[in-house]
Amino acid sequence: MIRSILEYAVQVWAPHHANQRDRLEKVQRRFTLYALRRLPWRNGVWRSSYSDRCTLLEMVSLEKRRTFLQRMFVFDVLTGRIDCPQLREEITVHRPTRTLRNQPLLRIPFHRTLYGYNRPIDRCCRIFNSVSDEYEPSMTRERLKRKILAL
Repeated sequence: MIRSILEYAVQVWAPHHANQRDRLEKVQRRFTLYALRRLPWRNGVWRSSYSDRCTLLEMVSLEKRRTFLQRMFVFDVLTGRIDCPQLREEITVHRPTRTLRNQPLLRIPFHRTLYGYNRPIDRCCRIFNSVSDEYEPSMTRERLKRKILAL
Protein backbone atom coordinates (compact mmCIF):
# COMPACT_ATOMS: atom_id res chain seq x y z
CA MET A 1 0.00 0.00 0.00
CA ILE A 2 2.77 2.43 0.86
CA ARG A 3 4.70 1.58 -2.30
CA SER A 4 1.77 2.62 -4.51
CA ILE A 5 1.64 5.98 -2.71
CA LEU A 6 5.41 6.47 -3.03
CA GLU A 7 5.36 5.58 -6.73
CA TYR A 8 2.44 7.75 -7.80
CA ALA A 9 3.61 10.37 -10.35
CA VAL A 10 7.24 9.55 -9.55
CA GLN A 11 8.33 11.21 -12.80
CA VAL A 12 7.36 14.59 -11.35
CA TRP A 13 8.37 14.44 -7.70
CA ALA A 14 11.30 11.98 -7.57
CA PRO A 15 13.98 13.38 -5.25
CA HIS A 16 17.38 14.19 -6.68
CA HIS A 17 19.25 14.94 -3.45
CA ALA A 18 20.82 11.99 -1.61
CA ASN A 19 19.39 12.92 1.78
CA GLN A 20 15.86 13.01 0.33
CA ARG A 21 16.33 9.62 -1.34
CA ASP A 22 17.70 8.16 1.91
CA ARG A 23 14.72 9.40 3.89
CA LEU A 24 12.36 7.66 1.48
CA GLU A 25 14.40 4.47 1.45
CA LYS A 26 14.31 4.47 5.24
CA VAL A 27 10.58 3.69 5.08
CA GLN A 28 11.22 0.45 3.21
CA ARG A 29 14.27 -0.38 5.34
CA ARG A 30 12.10 -0.24 8.43
CA PHE A 31 9.41 -2.32 6.75
CA THR A 32 11.89 -5.08 5.88
CA LEU A 33 13.01 -5.21 9.50
CA TYR A 34 9.41 -5.38 10.64
CA ALA A 35 8.42 -8.04 8.08
CA LEU A 36 11.33 -10.33 8.98
CA ARG A 37 11.33 -9.85 12.74
CA ARG A 38 9.78 -13.28 13.49
CA LEU A 39 12.15 -15.39 11.39
CA PRO A 40 14.72 -17.45 13.31
CA TRP A 41 17.90 -15.52 12.51
CA ARG A 42 21.22 -16.92 13.57
CA ASN A 43 22.83 -13.47 13.89
CA GLY A 44 19.65 -11.45 14.22
CA VAL A 45 17.68 -9.51 11.62
CA TRP A 46 19.50 -6.31 12.58
CA ARG A 47 22.82 -7.57 11.23
CA SER A 48 21.60 -8.60 7.78
CA SER A 49 22.02 -5.99 5.07
CA TYR A 50 19.12 -4.12 3.55
CA SER A 51 19.77 -5.66 0.12
CA ASP A 52 19.74 -9.17 1.64
CA ARG A 53 16.44 -8.45 3.35
CA CYS A 54 14.97 -7.12 0.09
CA THR A 55 16.14 -10.24 -1.73
CA LEU A 56 14.58 -12.47 0.91
CA LEU A 57 11.27 -10.61 0.59
CA GLU A 58 11.57 -10.52 -3.23
CA MET A 59 11.50 -6.73 -3.20
CA VAL A 60 13.46 -4.09 -5.06
CA SER A 61 14.77 -0.92 -3.43
CA LEU A 62 12.58 2.13 -3.91
CA GLU A 63 15.41 3.93 -5.71
CA LYS A 64 15.67 1.17 -8.33
CA ARG A 65 11.91 1.08 -8.66
CA ARG A 66 11.67 4.86 -9.23
CA THR A 67 14.46 4.69 -11.82
CA PHE A 68 12.69 1.84 -13.61
CA LEU A 69 9.39 3.73 -13.69
CA GLN A 70 11.06 6.85 -15.08
CA ARG A 71 12.69 4.83 -17.86
CA MET A 72 9.40 3.17 -18.75
CA PHE A 73 7.68 6.57 -18.76
CA VAL A 74 10.08 7.89 -21.42
CA PHE A 75 9.63 4.69 -23.42
CA ASP A 76 5.85 5.10 -23.28
CA VAL A 77 6.09 8.70 -24.50
CA LEU A 78 8.48 7.72 -27.32
CA THR A 79 6.28 4.86 -28.52
CA GLY A 80 3.05 6.84 -28.25
CA ARG A 81 1.56 4.75 -25.47
CA ILE A 82 1.22 8.01 -23.55
CA ASP A 83 -0.50 10.29 -26.04
CA CYS A 84 0.65 13.76 -25.06
CA PRO A 85 2.10 15.91 -27.87
CA GLN A 86 3.49 18.47 -25.40
CA LEU A 87 5.57 15.81 -23.65
CA ARG A 88 6.68 14.30 -26.96
CA GLU A 89 7.92 17.73 -28.08
CA GLU A 90 10.02 18.00 -24.91
CA ILE A 91 11.91 14.80 -25.77
CA THR A 92 14.44 15.30 -28.56
CA VAL A 93 15.80 12.15 -30.16
CA HIS A 94 19.41 12.54 -31.29
CA ARG A 95 19.82 11.33 -34.88
CA PRO A 96 23.45 11.84 -35.90
CA THR A 97 24.42 11.92 -39.56
CA ARG A 98 27.45 9.76 -38.78
CA THR A 99 27.60 6.91 -36.33
CA LEU A 100 29.84 7.87 -33.45
CA ARG A 101 30.38 5.91 -30.30
CA ASN A 102 28.85 6.77 -26.95
CA GLN A 103 26.19 9.11 -28.30
CA PRO A 104 23.14 9.37 -26.05
CA LEU A 105 19.81 8.62 -27.71
CA LEU A 106 18.01 11.59 -26.20
CA ARG A 107 19.34 15.12 -26.31
CA ILE A 108 19.11 16.99 -23.03
CA PRO A 109 19.35 20.79 -23.07
CA PHE A 110 21.99 22.59 -21.05
CA HIS A 111 20.81 24.28 -17.84
CA ARG A 112 22.71 26.83 -15.79
CA THR A 113 20.99 25.95 -12.53
CA LEU A 114 20.44 22.75 -10.58
CA TYR A 115 16.74 23.48 -10.62
CA GLY A 116 16.72 23.45 -14.42
CA TYR A 117 19.08 20.47 -14.58
CA ASN A 118 16.63 18.44 -12.50
CA ARG A 119 13.51 19.33 -14.47
CA PRO A 120 11.34 16.20 -14.35
CA ILE A 121 11.35 15.49 -18.09
CA ASP A 122 15.11 16.12 -18.40
CA ARG A 123 15.84 13.90 -15.40
CA CYS A 124 13.72 11.11 -16.91
CA CYS A 125 15.54 11.46 -20.24
CA ARG A 126 18.93 11.37 -18.51
CA ILE A 127 17.94 8.19 -16.70
CA PHE A 128 16.64 6.66 -19.94
CA ASN A 129 19.91 7.52 -21.70
CA SER A 130 21.75 5.24 -19.28
CA VAL A 131 19.99 2.25 -20.89
CA SER A 132 19.44 3.68 -24.38
CA ASP A 133 21.80 1.06 -25.84
CA GLU A 134 19.12 -1.53 -25.04
CA TYR A 135 16.38 0.45 -26.80
CA GLU A 136 15.18 -0.25 -30.33
CA PRO A 137 12.31 1.71 -31.93
CA SER A 138 10.39 -1.48 -32.82
CA MET A 139 10.78 -2.94 -29.32
CA THR A 140 7.78 -3.96 -27.23
CA ARG A 141 7.30 -2.65 -23.72
CA GLU A 142 7.66 -6.11 -22.19
CA ARG A 143 10.93 -6.76 -23.99
CA LEU A 144 12.47 -3.49 -22.82
CA LYS A 145 11.20 -4.18 -19.31
CA ARG A 146 12.95 -7.58 -19.29
CA LYS A 147 16.17 -6.07 -20.63
CA ILE A 148 16.20 -3.28 -18.04
CA LEU A 149 15.44 -5.64 -15.16
CA ALA A 150 18.23 -7.98 -16.32
CA LEU A 151 20.84 -5.19 -15.98
